[in-house]
Amino acid sequence: MGRREGGRPVNDGANIPVRAPVKGSLTQERIGERKELAKEIRPHQLFTLGFGTIHGVGWIIVAGSWVVMAGALGAAIAFGIGALLFILISLCYAEMGTMYPHSGGEVVYVHEAFGSAAGFLVGWLLALFYIAITSFEALAAAWIIEVLVPGHAGPVLYDLVGQDVHLAAVLLGLTGMLALGYANYRGGGTAARFQDTMTLIFTLCSLFFIVAGITGGSSTNAQPLIRADESGSMWGGIIAVLVTTPAWYSGFNIIPQAMGELVDLTKSNALFVGLVSALVLSCLFYCGVIFSIAFAAPLEVLKSADLPVAGAMFAAFKSPWPARIVLTAGLFGIATAWNAMFFCAPRVLLALSRAGTIPPAFSRIHKRHGSPSFAIVFVGIVGMIGVLAGRGVMMPIINTVGICLAASYLFVCLAVLRLRRRLPHAHRPYRVPWHPWLTWAAAIASLGILVLALVQPWRNTTLPLPIEWLVLLCWGIFGFICWRLARPMRAAMTEDERRARIQRR
Repeated sequence: MGRREGGRPVNDGANIPVRAPVKGSLTQERIGERKELAKEIRPHQLFTLGFGTIHGVGWIIVAGSWVVMAGALGAAIAFGIGALLFILISLCYAEMGTMYPHSGGEVVYVHEAFGSAAGFLVGWLLALFYIAITSFEALAAAWIIEVLVPGHAGPVLYDLVGQDVHLAAVLLGLTGMLALGYANYRGGGTAARFQDTMTLIFTLCSLFFIVAGITGGSSTNAQPLIRADESGSMWGGIIAVLVTTPAWYSGFNIIPQAMGELVDLTKSNALFVGLVSALVLSCLFYCGVIFSIAFAAPLEVLKSADLPVAGAMFAAFKSPWPARIVLTAGLFGIATAWNAMFFCAPRVLLALSRAGTIPPAFSRIHKRHGSPSFAIVFVGIVGMIGVLAGRGVMMPIINTVGICLAASYLFVCLAVLRLRRRLPHAHRPYRVPWHPWLTWAAAIASLGILVLALVQPWRNTTLPLPIEWLVLLCWGIFGFICWRLARPMRAAMTEDERRARIQRR
């Protein structure tokens, strides 16, 4: 029975009535025994989850190309424009996240606006995004450690996609997966505290090398501040950098995933503040990196270095220690992004399971730790498979997740537009200002990002089909199988019952 208020029974979701299940079917997965996720996330941890996720390690590898293409000031302008674009999209996330403060984020929003099928599509793409990035961060961590501690890569186990896979990289990646899986298994609070620590260390290391690069370098190295392209246009380089910014700001959308575990939901501005502050400070971080390496080293160094940020620090100080601090910052950046992705992936799967779109095992909550235990184990296993693929899959991973993210951005913006019409008087602690103009602008921007993300892999490949498209096809087939397996559970519930399940904290 549900709890009682004022002498009348209230169904709080503990026992949701369903039609009689078929014996032996998936509907006998003890729907009435679901438990809540533990409420251990504090408002400031929304920021550390987002800020720590956005950075990762990619900037260490490609930051030099930003300066080469656009100049220091030109690249900073591009990142400033990109930040404004994603702040615009984040306003839609803030409205939906405060309207539906539940684990699952985009799955909940799109399900409410467009139904189960659309919610499943977005959620399944997001699950691919989060799980794939856990593998990417594991591979990147192994790469950075090999540079910091050369000569310890170990024997080559095999060759895959043109890259040698070394024993040390495999062991490190698998160990990291196990460690983060254990931290998340023990509950969202443990994962969030780990995120706080890693983000603080990353920030301190980053501030050191940014200040060192600017003060220890020379403004002469940064000339011209805005570089013209081959046609002589100063905007060509800026636009070239601008189109890459979606990859570098991705991660802000993980913040709404934690709303279902927020300690105090009465602070309705926590989500808005977390989203905007993570994007603004990330923009400042990227601009700091740009000016730091531009001042620290001549353009020729940035063009030739394998890891331009570390190479710039070495050129400026003629010592390996500043470069090692850069790589250490990158390592902690990997830890924050890796942990945040491991935090989000199981919660998306949890929401999909509660909606009856994938098998019920994914909605199991650990009795003691209040974590989505089965989903966490699944994410760890699939992430480990990605680690075994080696570095050759890193760029296809980045391109694939760009498609997944762009599709989710578009659906969230469209969900705001639809629900404003369908539910004009619903409670919205935060509202997108100047609706519908800003909302439509965010939707159009998201559509543009999606088109670029789909077309770019096709333009860059010599294969009949890009690897990214093949990955999406295989993941889609797996998703269709899961959808079909969950059909008996969906049939046993009404739409209202599915909504009640998915909108639980």
